[in-house]
Amino acid sequence: MNKAELVHEVAKKAEISLKDATNAYEVLLWKFSACIKAGEPVKLQGLGTLKPITRAARKRHNVATGEMVDAPEKRTVKFIPSRVFLEALN
Repeated sequence: MNKAELVHEVAKKAEISLKDATNAYEVLLWKFSACIKAGEPVKLQGLGTLKPITRAARKRHNVATGEMVDAPEKRTVKFIPSRVFLEALN
């Protein structure tokens, strides 16, 4: 499912315009990003948690040249699915 399909389904299910559904989608993404950047997890009941993590700097192997290179510290997001979501999948 992509953004257009999701917005269309939300608009149909909530009986709102596509413009309103698109705005709601954009606000959700903006708020999720703001929370993650601030280091706060985003907990979505019934789905899971988006948790910001920092990966430590390390040595990596460059496949093209064969030499070892330094990979800097990196911030990323980890998704932890909820028990309800996992049970729905199985």
